[in-house]
Amino acid sequence: MDQAYDLVIPVFNRLEYTQACLSSLLKTDSGTLLRPIIVDNGSRRRTRGYLDQWIEEAKACPYLRDPILVSHTHNLGFAAAVNAAVRQSPEGKYIFLMHNDCVPFNGWAGEMLDCLKFHEADDAIVVVPRTSYANETGPCVIDIRHKFEVMKPSNKETVRDEDIRELLVRLYPDRNGFLSDLKTSQRTTYVPEIASFCMVVSKPLLVERPFDEDFWPRFFEDKFWFLPYERQGCICMISNWSYVHHFGNITTDGPGFSMPDLFELNMAKFKEKVRILNENSAPKKT
Repeated sequence: MDQAYDLVIPVFNRLEYTQACLSSLLKTDSGTLLRPIIVDNGSRRRTRGYLDQWIEEAKACPYLRDPILVSHTHNLGFAAAVNAAVRQSPEGKYIFLMHNDCVPFNGWAGEMLDCLKFHEADDAIVVVPRTSYANETGPCVIDIRHKFEVMKPSNKETVRDEDIRELLVRLYPDRNGFLSDLKTSQRTTYVPEIASFCMVVSKPLLVERPFDEDFWPRFFEDKFWFLPYERQGCICMISNWSYVHHFGNITTDGPGFSMPDLFELNMAKFKEKVRILNENSAPKKT
């Protein structure tokens, strides 16, 4: 029996983007068998109903196996959602994480997994794909990012399913040709910062050091998790032949959230936690 790798997707409302993400998994050959663990962070009724329906559809999908829905009564944040999913299945060597405003292209997971396995001897513990949008520019396909910035809906406005489909068709009129063009580049490259919009991680390290849930609802939990491993010489890689479209900051900056305020708050927490980490790791004076 083929091995299935866990794929964690936290969800908090924004049903139209969640539908685009999860429906794409049903019709996308990811290049490896995936076991979805969807974590509902206290979404409203319509989103909860869709997730229940999607789990049933996923059970019959040839690309997926044994989907799980973990439900929270309120929004515990991205870090807590990931940690809860890891506790559901602590075994295994690798785990994928994805935001619910991502739309993966064919072969995305298989390419990322091959990259991580190949570069583990070089101390790689995280791999991210190429994308349309990320806070770190390294994973971005620059010409796509420039086009997308003009087309991207405001994070606070409600969009329809057909709006998302039309945007993706306009941005990627020929997905197979787009992927073929990506494969003319070097297969993998080093990137100095991780980006948790989509990544595959060495799971034992995430079991050993869970995400810090103090970074609510998200921002900096991934960088703070990676920091001690980075100081030990571990690295992150980009899988250049893997592609995942990312709308960007949808769940965080929807109605009821102010992304700039949350970013500033968690950046201050990050700096203070790094200061304490540095103090604790500094040689003691005798």
